[in-house]
Amino acid sequence: IVKKTEEVKPKFVTKKVGGDKNGKERKVLSNKGAKLLGEFRKSKSTAFRNGKTKKAMRVRPSITPGTVLIILAGRHKGKRVVFLKQLEKSGLLLVTGPMKLNSCPLRRIAQAYVMATKTRLDIASVSLPTHLDDAYFRRTSA
Repeated sequence: IVKKTEEVKPKFVTKKVGGDKNGKERKVLSNKGAKLLGEFRKSKSTAFRNGKTKKAMRVRPSITPGTVLIILAGRHKGKRVVFLKQLEKSGLLLVTGPMKLNSCPLRRIAQAYVMATKTRLDIASVSLPTHLDDAYFRRTSA
């Protein structure tokens, strides 16, 4: 078995510079990298291109199924809703009014826009349909 030895490129390369007062040569980085993007951003964008997806955010400990939440923003601001479950792909919270009580439909909302209360409802007997996921709430192109 023949082992391949990688050639180590020098970090700096000396280049000749014209002009009397410029010192005649200058050290220049051999690998400059992308302009305006740090190493962190470059590696992050390639991770998404390679098929890695971001994980859903963890729900706060105060938010459990059956918790009454107060919506802090949007058209239903100030309304109290019941938390049903967290959606897998997006990490958004699935909440409901119920519609007949406070005119808040079944909807997704980010946990940054809700405030949990200490009131809990027993929803163990409630069976949620399996088709309620992110694809169910996606807009259709009409």
